[in-house]
Amino acid sequence: MVSFRLPLDTALLAQGETLEVDRWINLDGNKLHIQALELYPTHARLLLEEEPTNRESLRGLDFYLADGRGTATQPAPAAARFPKGLLVREPTSP
Repeated sequence: MVSFRLPLDTALLAQGETLEVDRWINLDGNKLHIQALELYPTHARLLLEEEPTNRESLRGLDFYLADGRGTATQPAPAAARFPKGLLVREPTSP
């Protein structure tokens, strides 16, 4: 077994920003509500809600972020991206 110290700047863990989106989109006849985008130094997360009457369920969503000039982020491999990059929530009651 090998052990080593890995310094961790805990101040970076608390940094993050949530951008409220509140926009419905239509994907192949299915409605998705983009609630918000959470931005962190190490990853981004989309908060989504599916319409209960959708005929299909979303299993994953590949996406990238781009700045105002169109410069895109480098996407992570799908195995690393899916668990952290997408949250599909159950619809909320009004």
